[in-house]
Amino acid sequence: MLAGVEDRTLDRDSSAMLYRSEDGGASWARALRFSPSQFGVGNLTTVRLLVTPDGGLWAGLTGERGGPPDGYEGALARSTDGGETWEPVNGGYAMHGIQQLIVALDGRLGAATGEGVWRTTGPVYAVAGEAPPEPVGRLEVFPNPAVDTVTVRLGGASAAAGRLVVTDVRGRVVRTVTLGAGVQSVTVDVSGLAAGVYGVRTEAGASSRFTVAR
Repeated sequence: MLAGVEDRTLDRDSSAMLYRSEDGGASWARALRFSPSQFGVGNLTTVRLLVTPDGGLWAGLTGERGGPPDGYEGALARSTDGGETWEPVNGGYAMHGIQQLIVALDGRLGAATGEGVWRTTGPVYAVAGEAPPEPVGRLEVFPNPAVDTVTVRLGGASAAAGRLVVTDVRGRVVRTVTLGAGVQSVTVDVSGLAAGVYGVRTEAGASSRFTVAR
């Protein structure tokens, strides 16, 4: 068992620590002191741990810097040896203070901060026996902008029996068209729609956007 322990002294040597229990939590010993210089976070006071389904260990590290925008800075760290050693993984991350870490069903890591939510661009672990779903593609819509009608060209997995759905910017369904199996394109009457941006999607998951001009 591992536990992240805060250091609230806020002196120049502040550093969150990692404690380990080998007896189910009956006793604990310090396993690691996170180095502020290694992770680029001064007054590194807090560590939030996350275990992914494949056993990978992640840590959200947060320190107080006393400046804008929210007074906190942070870093992400990963361990591949059960918490013995850690490496920073901050590529693309703006190093805000981390309030919570989660792993989503698609395998991507999410970090909630005072400045918004960040997530990895791809999964951080692979589940054995599970293959990623095949992309259904993007619909081709023309003309765009449209005035009276718009043609939606389908292909691949999107060209299956079902419905084509047009929605406005608030997500309300404004048009539906029934699709027959093997249909490659369909024309939709948009003459009664107000000017603006609309979404179009198939039940297979392919989607696109178009604009109605008046």
